[in-house]
Amino acid sequence: MRLPMTVSIMTLLLVSGSAFATSGGVHLCVSAGKLFPESTEKLQETVHRFLEEAQAPAPTEPLIACVVPHGPYGISGRVAAEAFKHLRKGQYKRVIVLGASHANMAFENCSIAAVDAYATPMGLVPMDARAVRTLCYSALFSARSMRYAHLQRGFLTKSKRQPLHEYEHSIDIILPFLQDRLGDFELVPILVGKLVGGNNRFSEKRAEAIATHLRKLLDGETLLVVSTDFTHFGNDFSFRPFNSDIFNKIEQLDRAGLKRLALNDSEACEDFIKKSKVPICGLDALRVLLKILPKRAYGTLLGHEMSGRFYNDENRSVSYAAMNFYLSDKRRPETPVAPPAPKKVTPDAPDDEVRKAPITFTNAGARSKE
Repeated sequence: MRLPMTVSIMTLLLVSGSAFATSGGVHLCVSAGKLFPESTEKLQETVHRFLEEAQAPAPTEPLIACVVPHGPYGISGRVAAEAFKHLRKGQYKRVIVLGASHANMAFENCSIAAVDAYATPMGLVPMDARAVRTLCYSALFSARSMRYAHLQRGFLTKSKRQPLHEYEHSIDIILPFLQDRLGDFELVPILVGKLVGGNNRFSEKRAEAIATHLRKLLDGETLLVVSTDFTHFGNDFSFRPFNSDIFNKIEQLDRAGLKRLALNDSEACEDFIKKSKVPICGLDALRVLLKILPKRAYGTLLGHEMSGRFYNDENRSVSYAAMNFYLSDKRRPETPVAPPAPKKVTPDAPDDEVRKAPITFTNAGARSKE
């Protein structure tokens, strides 16, 4: 049963916690009050402002997929807005989101929360139950029930069951942008786990098999979104290959990886990951994306930011990028587009610095390995 879009989140929160412990409930918004504003009015104002400030050029070719970050809105929100700026009401009736998992548990293949809707302060986003049911006919996709132990009274409050979807933010953090731009739509939220073969290494066959199932859902009214951050630098991530000129070297890493992604070249991306060993939280989601995209799809990098540069912290940095993929039968330009002139923005916190201009470019036309 689909929940009405007009049902308020407050009403849902007043329901007994046991209602959220089974399939047929609601995925509560993890990001509200932590990664973006908790109040409806403030969130709407923030999202609208980011979208208005976004400088992404209007596309002239069909949009097939978006890659967006899932960091705090104060940093990554402006980047994500670049990808969503030109979406319009009713353009897509369904959105498939491939998210990264930050849970303290390992799982293989793909997992989908067994709920009726995802909640944000801006309302409920209903699941596409038919699409989810179709995917779960395959062993590569599984539905997992929800248990919010902190909302339950008495039973299961000390459950040893590891949470997977309950406190995951990589999907709900991008929903307010989609709610603002698209209005009503149905959601297929997928967390992508380990895609490994018998040698415990990445399995291209498994990624291709998942892509085959998802490709069947990609009609003209469906948008594919990958939620991922890029380079994770610092001891916290066991990745510190250099100790000087930190920000420029992180940017060089980002440029190298993002350019290969924009070229829609799976082999070149794998070569980059193998040689650089750069941690990317949504790497396997990106691998599935590259298996889904047709050869004539190309990517355009629309925005980029590094938390280290933003906060002037050389010990820890996460990179955020927005890239849209379009379909074209024409030869694409081989010369990267120059980055736009720097623009000043109003900081969202006392310690925020003025954002530097994103490194924006269009990929080369040939599907080379560089």
